[in-house]
Amino acid sequence: MRVTFETGDGPLATRGGSKSVVGFALAGEDHIFHFADASITADDTVTVHCADVLDPKFVRYAWGAVPECNLYNRSALPAGPFRTDDMVPNVPIEIKPVIASRRVATDLYDVVLSGNGDLASLGINKQQFISNSLDGPGIANFPGFFGPRQLQTCIELTPETIRYSDVGVACTYSFSATSMKVRIQNLAREAKDKVAFQLHLASGVHISATGDGFELTRGQSQLLLTGADTAKEDSDGGGHANLSIDGNATRTLIFKFSTSK
Repeated sequence: MRVTFETGDGPLATRGGSKSVVGFALAGEDHIFHFADASITADDTVTVHCADVLDPKFVRYAWGAVPECNLYNRSALPAGPFRTDDMVPNVPIEIKPVIASRRVATDLYDVVLSGNGDLASLGINKQQFISNSLDGPGIANFPGFFGPRQLQTCIELTPETIRYSDVGVACTYSFSATSMKVRIQNLAREAKDKVAFQLHLASGVHISATGDGFELTRGQSQLLLTGADTAKEDSDGGGHANLSIDGNATRTLIFKFSTSK
């Protein structure tokens, strides 16, 4: 199938100069879509083919929740998502890769960081402090308009330090035997362009304010949290802590772990 575009300004191109165009799918009369191979074959034309669709009738491009696609014009304006069918999806399912998580474990505490830079688990002496309920907000992350930010650029700086980032935020986790430091940089230029970090706490975690910050306890396990703006228990159990970072600014959360005898 050949797809012709009104490019607006200059011929078609791909991000990064790849010879392949990513993001197309084809279907025949059976309405079953298959991801397809595609390439730019003229200044305004992309040719799409798939060995599993011998007689294509319908084409889609960038048709998904978070599509992988790379078609632009030479002015770096992206091709918008489109489809030539009007079928109602039978099941709203997409298979997406999950980036590898990281785990840090000591005799005192255990931390899991998701592939997106979220603090997915925080256990102190086998007591879970982070909410990971499927029907609640869960974990600790950077909320955004379309859901939590995806900090998918990951660099291990030292054996004890790892940094996650995107174009707007850099979050660096540093670990010691009894503590964890989370350094958050808001890379926006204007102070008004704030970024929020939210820590959702598991049911059973109790919060009290101290002169140094907030003391979080669950059973015999304790956590002193400093650097947060607020921390409070929710009426239905659990609680949350919040931090707001101005644009072009850096703030740090410090977690100090202990257990009572």
